[in-house]
Amino acid sequence: MSNHPNTISHLFQRSLLGVATTALAMATNLSLVIPATLAASPQASEQPRLIAQANIFLSQVRNGMINGGAYLLRRGYTLTHEPSVGTLRDGSSDWITVDLRRGGDYSILAIGDRDCRDLDLAVYDENGNLIDSDIQMDDVPVVQISPRWTGTFRVKVTMANTTAAYSYYGVGVFGR
Repeated sequence: MSNHPNTISHLFQRSLLGVATTALAMATNLSLVIPATLAASPQASEQPRLIAQANIFLSQVRNGMINGGAYLLRRGYTLTHEPSVGTLRDGSSDWITVDLRRGGDYSILAIGDRDCRDLDLAVYDENGNLIDSDIQMDDVPVVQISPRWTGTFRVKVTMANTTAAYSYYGVGVFGR
C-alpha cells in the first residue's frame, strides 16, 4: 500500500509543476463540467452565484489535474480514461469504475479543491480485494497499479476531511 512518505504523491507535491507546454496539452483533455445537482437551485436568482462558485472550485480541481498530469506525462504516462469529477461531504465516499489492461502500469491521481484537507484513494479488484491505497493526510492521493489480468477495477474516493459543507474532487487515470 502507498501510505509511506516516499510515494509518488509526495514526489508530485514537491516537484516543479509549471511545465507550460505540457499543461497546455493536458488542458484539451481535461474539460470538467459542473455537476447537474449544483446547476439546479431552489431559487432561480441563486443559480448564477452557485454556478460561478462551482466554476471557481472546478477550476482549482482542473488546474490540479493539469499539474498532476504534467508530472505524470514527464514520467511517460498518458491520460487513459476520461477524468471524473464530483463533490463529496466530509467523511463520505464515491466509487469510480475503470477497466484496466493486464501488463499496464497505471497511476490514479485525485485532486481536491482548496477546501479539501484530506482526500483518500483505494483500488479494489472485481472480487472486492484491496489492491492499493493512499490514505496519507494529504489532498493529492496517488495509487499505482500494474494489473496481472485485464478487468474492471473500482476506485473508492473518500473525502476524509474538508473545511466546507462539501468539496470538489477530480480523479484521473494515467497509464504507460
